[in-house]
Amino acid sequence: MTTKTETRATGVEQRFPASSTEGNPTTVTRPIAVGYVSAVSDDAHRQQHQVLATHAASAGMSLAHVVEDPHDSVTLSELLEIADAYGAARMFLPEGAPMAARYRSLTDVLKRIDAVCAVVPAASPSTAEWLCA
Repeated sequence: MTTKTETRATGVEQRFPASSTEGNPTTVTRPIAVGYVSAVSDDAHRQQHQVLATHAASAGMSLAHVVEDPHDSVTLSELLEIADAYGAARMFLPEGAPMAARYRSLTDVLKRIDAVCAVVPAASPSTAEWLCA
């Protein structure tokens, strides 16, 4: 089983010195996630992106790609292909998005590549507005 992570050499502003290599940049490994948004309005779109980005960062993951599906036309197999292409360990769906209603089916499909699915709740009352859109 492969580990689905993204490796980045840290830049000057994010140095994490190791005791044996004091002052040298260290490599940081973070799991990769992909997201899915399904918003028609620009505001709702931005809010969904922000909720997913905030959730990924708080989970210590790198949000490598976000699938945009304003017309609910992306299929489960297409999401599987995208997650597999990015080597994603997780797929994040915003609460209230049409694909979130198919959470169990998507979870079953993602098992094929050892990835999991998570529905991310709206972070605040202001982001909850797109749930009703």
